[in-house]
Amino acid sequence: MRIQVLREKLGGLQKQMRGLLDEAGTQARELTTEEVAKYDAMEKDFDNTKATIEREEKLAKLQVELEAPTSTPSRASDATKPNEDEAKKAYRDAFFTGVARGFDRLGSEQVRVLQTGVSADGGYLVPTEFQTTVISALNDTVAMRRLGTVIRTSSTTKIPLAGAKPTFAYISENGAYPETDVKFGQVSLDAYKAGGTILASRELLNDAFIDVETYIRGLATAGLAELEEGSFVTGNGTAKPTGFTVTAGVGVTTAGTAAVTSDEILDLYYSVKAPYRAKSTFTFSDIACKAIRKLKDANGQYIWADGFGKAPDMILGRPVETLTKLGALATGSIFGAFGDFSYYEIADRGQMSMLRLNELYAGNGQVGFQVDTRNDGILTLSEAVKTIKNA
Repeated sequence: MRIQVLREKLGGLQKQMRGLLDEAGTQARELTTEEVAKYDAMEKDFDNTKATIEREEKLAKLQVELEAPTSTPSRASDATKPNEDEAKKAYRDAFFTGVARGFDRLGSEQVRVLQTGVSADGGYLVPTEFQTTVISALNDTVAMRRLGTVIRTSSTTKIPLAGAKPTFAYISENGAYPETDVKFGQVSLDAYKAGGTILASRELLNDAFIDVETYIRGLATAGLAELEEGSFVTGNGTAKPTGFTVTAGVGVTTAGTAAVTSDEILDLYYSVKAPYRAKSTFTFSDIACKAIRKLKDANGQYIWADGFGKAPDMILGRPVETLTKLGALATGSIFGAFGDFSYYEIADRGQMSMLRLNELYAGNGQVGFQVDTRNDGILTLSEAVKTIKNA
């Protein structure tokens, strides 16, 4: 009750302060000395009242916490959780013990635990936490993962997606609904295998102070990030993702074979339909960024606005992202794009697996680890993104 009264007082003070300023504004004059003193007094009262409300709310919240029951009734479903956690921990311990020492040197109980995660290629599925950490690191590292829409599924079958807009129209009373083409421009996300081999010396694996999990995870992330950065931008869709440059239409072809102008950047902006521009991002290769940062408008102002703190750099009020796999400024090269990249769908499929190779690199005193995962990516709506290329 007291809080409500204080809130009403706060609202009244705000109206009075606003009225004082509006009255002076209507008369196109500054506040008088008396009005300034009156405003300052109301502002001080406003701040004190607001602080009192915050204290009251904090005290009320504390009272609710103190009166809450100290224990909650157990549920039947909770009884299975410790067993699930124990099973995950046992699998994780057995897996990384096998990674460090060799899976052939595990005890019978550890071998039994790992049988739940044998992959089709003869290796073992990595622990869920390991894969989750790798994917999380990739989402932070790979620019297209930040720009696009990432989904994760346990399935390794194709996923059909809408690649066009449905047909909508105004309908008269008792009128027929417009029909959308049954094909509806569908596109599919596949499950392409991606992977490589990580090498580690036997000395490193035998060193008790080396965190083998962190070592392998870091190298796996770096290798996958390099692969994905290229495939999500320029991949041809044959046994790999389809890069957005393959599907997106060309919005602007520059007049120069190795240059770009500020007007051409403006043309790129307007080559994308208005509904998409509100969520769009400019993307350029590193070398193109260097050239575009030097461009000025008709008033001699740089079109590139540097961001402050965590804010991104901007062009025409839209953020800029560097994609290293886009082309340089050269004849016929696609060096940039603009659009709503949320229509680029990336699917992480199934579970990552790892196979330890004991003999293949033994002559060099090393052990190999074949790591593989499955994913795909494709721009589902081509009109949402437009590219810019040199003549």
